Amino acid sequence: LTTIPMPVDVHEIYPFQGGAYGNVRTCEAQAFLIIVGLALTVFSNCALNIFYVCTIRYGMNENTVKTRLLPILLVIAFSIALPLGTVPLAWDFLNPWPYEPFCTMGSYPADCNKDSEIDCIRGGISKKSEWMIFGSVLLLTGINFALVVISLISVIMTIFKTERTIRRIKKANNGEDAPNANDEQNWNNTRFALRLALMYIGAFLITWVWTILALANIFFQLPLSFWHVIDRAKLIFL
Repeated sequence: LTTIPMPVDVHEIYPFQGGAYGNVRTCEAQAFLIIVGLALTVFSNCALNIFYVCTIRYGMNENTVKTRLLPILLVIAFSIALPLGTVPLAWDFLNPWPYEPFCTMGSYPADCNKDSEIDCIRGGISKKSEWMIFGSVLLLTGINFALVVISLISVIMTIFKTERTIRRIKKANNGEDAPNANDEQNWNNTRFALRLALMYIGAFLITWVWTILALANIFFQLPLSFWHVIDRAKLIFL
């Protein structure tokens, strides 16, 4: 929906090119759905990586992981994702943001909590509260990235170890008594799962790099010309 749900007077603050036909409530609804949806996407991706680690690295039964572990992980995901949207909503901290063409976390106007000369229309919270919100997002994002990297390394090490074992058995037996057809099929399935895991992880990184850049801008104030390039890149990857 881009800038459509933003308040009709948003152009008095930000020079968005798109039209705005909403109000405060539509802007909050857009931001809430985007934040919670993105959080659930990340945690679901983490659950998928945990699934790969459990089944490939530790050899757990797929049905056991699906029926016992994944429901617990999804409950945890919802219990974390919902507060990420509800807390800023309660503090009027879901507003238009000059670096994104949609409503998201931030004061309105941006940086009004940092500059005493700018009066906050909405989201005028303390610096401590603001850092708590953005710090929580950064912390959770960092944990998720670490989990993705660790799970990927674990799966790759398992794949290489299995491959070396198969080659060692074949070499020791000079091709005789090599792994049977079932072993070869299991190995092919494992390599296929690795390719899927790499694709999912790649999609995760490409999707969330833009959010990381937006969070980095809060602390480092990246130049506007840089964001013009980023906006064009979003059209390609998102």
